[in-house]
Amino acid sequence: MYDWVLWSSIGERLLSMKDVLHKEKAVVLISIVHSLGTLLYKNEELMDHLISAILKKETEQQIMANQLSSVILSCAYLDYLPPALEGMLFNIVQHIEASPDVDSRTWLNTVWALVLLGKAAPTHVSSVLKDSFIETLKGI
Repeated sequence: MYDWVLWSSIGERLLSMKDVLHKEKAVVLISIVHSLGTLLYKNEELMDHLISAILKKETEQQIMANQLSSVILSCAYLDYLPPALEGMLFNIVQHIEASPDVDSRTWLNTVWALVLLGKAAPTHVSSVLKDSFIETLKGI
């Protein structure tokens, strides 16, 4: 059981530190988003702010494809797609799909998240249903 009063307090405190958060590295912001998703703490204003900050840093810093996948997965856990991410989702998913360092499990999680968010294209779903893809999963 989570202490929602505590989480609300933490969320409000993070929102009050917007300027500080914008100075943090992307990996710190991604970690916060991942934690929110894992704990199922949905604060849309905080998610909007964190995702916007991460996407601004994406052009400045090298954000790994599996980190971007983690962000999408966290949004799916929360059943919330921030507008800033929705606008760039197609390009981000293409980046994840084309990345040589993304393993099969990460791609499967990404597609699952896209399905939950209602943003999966038929090609995404068919890519994880191919026999060759399933065989790579068996090898993990």
